[in-house]
Amino acid sequence: MKKITISGSASLRKEAEDWFNYFKKNNFEILDWARPIKKEDFEKEYPSIYKNFYKNLEKTDIHFIANEDKKNKIGYIGVGVFTELAFSIGRNFSRKNKIKIILLKEPSKDNIFYEDIMFWIKNGWLEISDKI
Repeated sequence: MKKITISGSASLRKEAEDWFNYFKKNNFEILDWARPIKKEDFEKEYPSIYKNFYKNLEKTDIHFIANEDKKNKIGYIGVGVFTELAFSIGRNFSRKNKIKIILLKEPSKDNIFYEDIMFWIKNGWLEISDKI
């Protein structure tokens, strides 16, 4: 069973749950995902959730970036998801066992990280696919 970790905007609850259910239905072992956090609990819970997320990136086979549309941007990637993505790419440079890194869709050109993402795709460090 392949182990997967799912990045995505924590504010996109429905989409996060849809991806969780998709991978569960397709027999992936979900190590971690962009689980919803209640606004009133965010500051208290986020630090431990974030630390555990990175620990799970160390153990995953696949890092799936569920970069759904948000804030009128196609394939939105915020700072949190970008750092998770950069972590996985850096990990792949220093490890023998590589993580497969998959981006759901190409971000729009007005995304702040567009050029970085396209550079990484061009170099084969991640791929775009909505099918795994």
